[in-house]
Amino acid sequence: MKKTPFPKWLIETLQIVILIAILYAAYILAGPFLGGKPVSAQTWLYYPVQIFVALIAVGAYRYWKESQRIASEKAKKEAELREQRRLAESKTQHEANIKRNQNVQQNLKRQKNEPR
Repeated sequence: MKKTPFPKWLIETLQIVILIAILYAAYILAGPFLGGKPVSAQTWLYYPVQIFVALIAVGAYRYWKESQRIASEKAKKEAELREQRRLAESKTQHEANIKRNQNVQQNLKRQKNEPR
């Protein structure tokens, strides 16, 4: 995948908003043919404002989703590290317990073999 200087959420936002802008312009242009009513100049005056609002809304949503995804991945990695640490500690504790039990068994054998 080609590395771009822009974040993924920004590129996806622009793609979505450009598609919305094209579809909305087509809707405005096709309105007189489909509905029979002429398009007012006010509709075209508000068009850039509506596209800007869509850009802000979609951009905020995509940024939030991307930050949630990154936080989720970070939490998963931390959970995996905690699990690996826990398993390593468990293994070392298990080995220490085995060694302690072997020492206890040896001490019991010595005490049995020693005459009183």
